[in-house]
Amino acid sequence: MQISKCLAEVGRLWLLKPFDTLVILMALYGALAIARLSLGVGIIINVSCLFVLVGYFARIDPKSTKTYSVIRDFLPLALIFALMILVCWFVFRILFSLQNDDPQNILKFWFDWQVLNSEWLEKPVRIMASWLYAPAWVALIFIWLMLSSFASWFSYPLMVFQQKRWSEAREMGRNAYRQHAGVMYQISALIIAGALLSITVLQVFIPFFYLFFAALMYVSYQQLEFSRN
Repeated sequence: MQISKCLAEVGRLWLLKPFDTLVILMALYGALAIARLSLGVGIIINVSCLFVLVGYFARIDPKSTKTYSVIRDFLPLALIFALMILVCWFVFRILFSLQNDDPQNILKFWFDWQVLNSEWLEKPVRIMASWLYAPAWVALIFIWLMLSSFASWFSYPLMVFQQKRWSEAREMGRNAYRQHAGVMYQISALIIAGALLSITVLQVFIPFFYLFFAALMYVSYQQLEFSRN
Protein backbone atom coordinates (compact mmCIF):
# COMPACT_ATOMS: atom_id res chain seq x y z
CA MET A 1 0.00 0.00 0.00
CA GLN A 2 1.32 3.42 -0.99
CA ILE A 3 -0.02 6.84 -0.05
CA SER A 4 0.42 8.12 -3.61
CA LYS A 5 -1.65 5.23 -4.96
CA CYS A 6 -4.34 5.85 -2.34
CA LEU A 7 -4.60 9.51 -3.33
CA ALA A 8 -4.70 8.58 -7.01
CA GLU A 9 -7.55 6.16 -6.27
CA VAL A 10 -9.43 8.87 -4.38
CA GLY A 11 -9.16 11.11 -7.43
CA ARG A 12 -10.29 8.28 -9.70
CA LEU A 13 -13.40 7.65 -7.59
CA TRP A 14 -14.34 11.33 -7.57
CA LEU A 15 -14.08 11.47 -11.37
CA LEU A 16 -16.14 8.32 -11.96
CA LYS A 17 -19.41 10.16 -11.35
CA PRO A 18 -18.48 13.83 -10.88
CA PHE A 19 -22.06 15.11 -11.05
CA ASP A 20 -23.32 12.63 -8.44
CA THR A 21 -20.35 13.39 -6.20
CA LEU A 22 -20.98 17.12 -6.56
CA VAL A 23 -24.65 16.67 -5.61
CA ILE A 24 -23.64 14.66 -2.55
CA LEU A 25 -21.14 17.35 -1.60
CA MET A 26 -23.84 20.02 -1.82
CA ALA A 27 -26.14 17.87 0.30
CA LEU A 28 -23.36 17.52 2.88
CA TYR A 29 -23.19 21.30 3.24
CA GLY A 30 -26.79 21.28 4.42
CA ALA A 31 -26.68 18.06 6.45
CA LEU A 32 -23.52 18.90 8.42
CA ALA A 33 -24.87 22.33 9.35
CA ILE A 34 -27.65 20.69 11.40
CA ALA A 35 -25.11 20.04 14.17
CA ARG A 36 -25.09 23.78 14.87
CA LEU A 37 -28.80 23.63 15.64
CA SER A 38 -28.65 20.39 17.65
CA LEU A 39 -25.34 18.76 18.44
CA GLY A 40 -27.00 15.50 19.46
CA VAL A 41 -28.95 15.14 16.22
CA GLY A 42 -25.98 16.49 14.29
CA ILE A 43 -23.64 13.80 15.63
CA ILE A 44 -25.97 11.07 14.36
CA ILE A 45 -26.21 12.75 10.94
CA ASN A 46 -22.51 13.57 10.68
CA VAL A 47 -21.26 10.11 11.67
CA SER A 48 -23.86 8.36 9.52
CA CYS A 49 -23.00 10.53 6.51
CA LEU A 50 -19.31 9.77 6.84
CA PHE A 51 -19.70 6.00 6.95
CA VAL A 52 -22.49 5.88 4.36
CA LEU A 53 -20.15 7.75 2.01
CA VAL A 54 -17.81 4.75 2.25
CA GLY A 55 -20.69 2.73 0.85
CA TYR A 56 -21.28 5.26 -1.91
CA PHE A 57 -17.70 4.91 -3.14
CA ALA A 58 -17.95 1.12 -2.95
CA ARG A 59 -21.14 1.24 -5.01
CA ILE A 60 -19.72 3.37 -7.83
CA ASP A 61 -16.32 1.66 -7.93
CA PRO A 62 -16.17 -0.60 -11.03
CA LYS A 63 -13.36 -2.56 -9.34
CA SER A 64 -15.77 -3.72 -6.66
CA THR A 65 -16.72 -7.37 -7.05
CA LYS A 66 -20.14 -6.95 -5.46
CA THR A 67 -23.09 -4.65 -5.99
CA TYR A 68 -23.95 -2.84 -2.76
CA SER A 69 -27.06 -1.11 -1.50
CA VAL A 70 -25.98 1.98 0.40
CA ILE A 71 -29.09 1.98 2.59
CA ARG A 72 -29.31 -1.76 3.31
CA ASP A 73 -25.61 -2.61 3.56
CA PHE A 74 -24.07 0.49 5.12
CA LEU A 75 -26.66 2.61 6.94
CA PRO A 76 -27.50 0.19 9.82
CA LEU A 77 -23.90 -0.17 10.98
CA ALA A 78 -23.30 3.55 10.39
CA LEU A 79 -26.21 4.34 12.74
CA ILE A 80 -24.82 1.97 15.37
CA PHE A 81 -21.45 3.72 15.22
CA ALA A 82 -23.24 7.07 15.39
CA LEU A 83 -25.22 6.08 18.49
CA MET A 84 -22.07 4.79 20.21
CA ILE A 85 -20.29 8.07 19.59
CA LEU A 86 -23.40 10.02 20.64
CA VAL A 87 -23.52 8.23 24.00
CA CYS A 88 -19.80 8.74 24.66
CA TRP A 89 -20.02 12.40 23.72
CA PHE A 90 -23.14 13.02 25.80
CA VAL A 91 -21.64 11.35 28.89
CA PHE A 92 -18.52 13.49 28.49
CA ARG A 93 -20.71 16.59 28.08
CA ILE A 94 -22.64 15.81 31.28
CA LEU A 95 -19.49 15.24 33.32
CA PHE A 96 -17.82 18.37 31.95
CA SER A 97 -20.93 20.52 32.54
CA LEU A 98 -21.45 19.29 36.10
CA GLN A 99 -17.80 19.79 36.94
CA ASN A 100 -18.01 23.39 35.71
CA ASP A 101 -21.41 23.97 37.34
CA ASP A 102 -23.01 24.74 33.96
CA PRO A 103 -26.14 22.56 33.58
CA GLN A 104 -27.36 24.71 30.68
CA ASN A 105 -24.53 23.29 28.64
CA ILE A 106 -26.24 19.89 28.83
CA LEU A 107 -29.41 21.34 27.30
CA LYS A 108 -27.36 22.95 24.53
CA PHE A 109 -26.33 19.47 23.48
CA TRP A 110 -29.85 18.99 22.10
CA PHE A 111 -30.65 22.55 21.08
CA ASP A 112 -28.31 25.51 20.78
CA TRP A 113 -30.44 28.62 21.05
CA GLN A 114 -27.56 30.75 19.77
CA VAL A 115 -28.82 29.93 16.27
CA LEU A 116 -31.77 32.22 17.00
CA ASN A 117 -29.37 35.15 17.15
CA SER A 118 -29.26 36.75 13.70
CA GLU A 119 -25.95 38.53 14.36
CA TRP A 120 -23.97 35.66 12.88
CA LEU A 121 -25.54 36.39 9.48
CA GLU A 122 -23.65 39.68 9.42
CA LYS A 123 -20.27 38.03 9.89
CA PRO A 124 -17.82 37.42 7.00
CA VAL A 125 -18.25 34.14 5.14
CA ARG A 126 -15.07 32.64 6.63
CA ILE A 127 -16.15 33.35 10.21
CA MET A 128 -19.72 32.24 9.54
CA ALA A 129 -18.50 28.96 7.97
CA SER A 130 -16.20 28.36 10.94
CA TRP A 131 -19.09 28.88 13.36
CA LEU A 132 -21.54 26.83 11.29
CA TYR A 133 -19.34 23.80 10.64
CA ALA A 134 -17.25 23.73 13.81
CA PRO A 135 -19.41 20.94 15.36
CA ALA A 136 -19.03 18.87 12.18
CA TRP A 137 -15.27 19.36 12.32
CA VAL A 138 -15.14 18.29 15.99
CA ALA A 139 -17.29 15.25 15.17
CA LEU A 140 -14.89 14.20 12.44
CA ILE A 141 -11.87 14.48 14.75
CA PHE A 142 -13.79 12.61 17.45
CA ILE A 143 -14.54 9.79 14.98
CA TRP A 144 -10.88 9.52 14.04
CA LEU A 145 -9.81 9.45 17.68
CA MET A 146 -12.42 6.83 18.55
CA LEU A 147 -11.30 4.63 15.66
CA SER A 148 -7.67 5.05 16.67
CA SER A 149 -8.34 4.29 20.34
CA PHE A 150 -11.14 1.73 20.55
CA ALA A 151 -11.26 0.19 17.09
CA SER A 152 -9.08 0.60 14.02
CA TRP A 153 -9.05 2.60 10.81
CA PHE A 154 -10.25 -0.52 8.96
CA SER A 155 -12.91 -1.68 11.44
CA TYR A 156 -15.90 -0.26 9.59
CA PRO A 157 -14.87 -1.53 6.11
CA LEU A 158 -14.11 -4.99 7.53
CA MET A 159 -17.46 -5.15 9.29
CA VAL A 160 -19.51 -4.12 6.25
CA PHE A 161 -17.51 -5.74 3.45
CA GLN A 162 -16.55 -8.97 5.19
CA GLN A 163 -19.19 -9.11 7.97
CA LYS A 164 -16.51 -9.39 10.64
CA ARG A 165 -17.45 -9.05 14.29
CA TRP A 166 -16.32 -5.96 16.19
CA SER A 167 -13.46 -7.69 18.01
CA GLU A 168 -12.29 -9.56 14.92
CA ALA A 169 -12.39 -6.45 12.74
CA ARG A 170 -10.48 -4.51 15.38
CA GLU A 171 -7.70 -7.09 15.59
CA MET A 172 -7.44 -7.52 11.83
CA GLY A 173 -7.43 -3.77 11.37
CA ARG A 174 -4.75 -3.22 14.00
CA ASN A 175 -2.57 -5.95 12.50
CA ALA A 176 -2.91 -4.33 9.09
CA TYR A 177 -2.07 -0.96 10.63
CA ARG A 178 1.15 -2.38 12.09
CA GLN A 179 2.10 -4.07 8.83
CA HIS A 180 1.65 -0.83 6.90
CA ALA A 181 2.66 1.53 9.70
CA GLY A 182 4.64 3.87 7.44
CA VAL A 183 1.72 4.51 5.09
CA MET A 184 -0.78 4.71 7.95
CA TYR A 185 1.33 7.36 9.66
CA GLN A 186 1.25 9.33 6.41
CA ILE A 187 -2.52 8.94 6.21
CA SER A 188 -2.85 10.11 9.83
CA ALA A 189 -0.59 13.10 9.11
CA LEU A 190 -2.68 13.90 6.04
CA ILE A 191 -5.89 13.78 8.06
CA ILE A 192 -4.43 16.00 10.79
CA ALA A 193 -3.08 18.50 8.25
CA GLY A 194 -6.39 18.57 6.38
CA ALA A 195 -8.34 18.98 9.60
CA LEU A 196 -6.15 21.89 10.72
CA LEU A 197 -6.42 23.60 7.34
CA SER A 198 -10.19 23.12 7.17
CA ILE A 199 -10.79 24.70 10.59
CA THR A 200 -8.19 27.49 10.48
CA VAL A 201 -8.09 28.63 6.86
CA LEU A 202 -10.54 26.71 4.67
CA GLN A 203 -13.56 26.38 6.96
CA VAL A 204 -15.97 26.32 4.04
CA PHE A 205 -14.31 23.07 2.85
CA ILE A 206 -15.15 21.01 5.95
CA PRO A 207 -17.90 19.05 4.09
CA PHE A 208 -15.38 18.45 1.31
CA PHE A 209 -13.03 16.97 3.92
CA TYR A 210 -15.77 14.49 4.95
CA LEU A 211 -15.90 13.31 1.35
CA PHE A 212 -12.13 12.96 1.27
CA PHE A 213 -12.03 11.10 4.62
CA ALA A 214 -14.61 8.54 3.46
CA ALA A 215 -12.92 7.99 0.09
CA LEU A 216 -9.53 7.58 1.76
CA MET A 217 -10.94 4.99 4.17
CA TYR A 218 -12.40 3.00 1.30
CA VAL A 219 -9.37 3.06 -1.01
CA SER A 220 -6.89 2.32 1.79
CA TYR A 221 -8.96 -0.74 2.70
CA GLN A 222 -9.02 -1.83 -0.94
CA GLN A 223 -5.23 -1.62 -1.13
CA LEU A 224 -4.79 -4.28 1.55
CA GLU A 225 -4.33 -7.94 0.80
CA PHE A 226 -7.05 -9.10 3.21
CA SER A 227 -9.64 -7.17 1.17
CA ARG A 228 -9.13 -9.75 -1.59
CA ASN A 229 -9.40 -12.81 0.60
